[in-house]
Amino acid sequence: MEERGLQIPDPDKAIHYLKYIGYYRLTGYCLPFQHGEKGDHTFLKGATFDDVLRLYIYDRKLRLLVLDAIEEIEVAFRAVLSNTMSLAYGPHWYLDTKHFGNRYGKKGRRPYDHEKLLKEIDSADNIFLRHYRSTYSSPAYPPSWMMIEVLSFGTCSILFAHLKKRQIALVSKELGLEPKLLVSWMQGLVVLRNLSAHHGRLWNWKFPHTLSTWRNIPEDLSENFAQSNTFYEYACLVMFFLKLISPETTWGKKLSALITEHKIKVSDMGFPKDWEDRIIWKYYL
Repeated sequence: MEERGLQIPDPDKAIHYLKYIGYYRLTGYCLPFQHGEKGDHTFLKGATFDDVLRLYIYDRKLRLLVLDAIEEIEVAFRAVLSNTMSLAYGPHWYLDTKHFGNRYGKKGRRPYDHEKLLKEIDSADNIFLRHYRSTYSSPAYPPSWMMIEVLSFGTCSILFAHLKKRQIALVSKELGLEPKLLVSWMQGLVVLRNLSAHHGRLWNWKFPHTLSTWRNIPEDLSENFAQSNTFYEYACLVMFFLKLISPETTWGKKLSALITEHKIKVSDMGFPKDWEDRIIWKYYL
């Protein structure tokens, strides 16, 4: 790194972080400080190891901030899904395969793997499931509010997306959204959650999932979704759901403070220059 022009005023410090973070992981955070057009990965004049480390630390804190928000959204989604379906079809609705079909909006896809769902429940082990299994013999599977707690966020998203259209519309109505939007957005939040939980790079990432902008998209999101697949669009989605389920949220303030603390170039994350003045953010910063 030093041979390619990176200033390393404290070699021992650099060796320490390279040992415990890894050279390859840090290389992704070198990109803004390199001559990209040359293709030789030489560093810009004045670039330092601390610049790279600062960006890495920012991204790590960003992942933790995202996971904190996703927890609230995931819990709310689980509750709405389980409560809505239980009230409409009974506490063991998920055992009836008539509620499931092909993935919503995806023609030609395989139908829902109901056996896989049951296997995931069978493999779960916690105190409330042990109590249910030792107390009740019929139905063999627990009610929805227990079942939903032992599934991963990804499994919940897939289950929801494979409900019949009528059921998806029923759940989506509780959140004031079009069914196609909620299916897509939950899938996107699963991608965001998994990337954050598994130490992926968020700051300049191009997400593989394009968030739907089908129709009747909420006004405070419509000006922010350009299908650029940047972190900015996903941050807006997180903010939208937090405003809905936790009106007193301070997540926007924390995000803004984190960006300021680490002197981040917001355009690298897809943020527009006026992002703080846009409807979804300005009353929460």
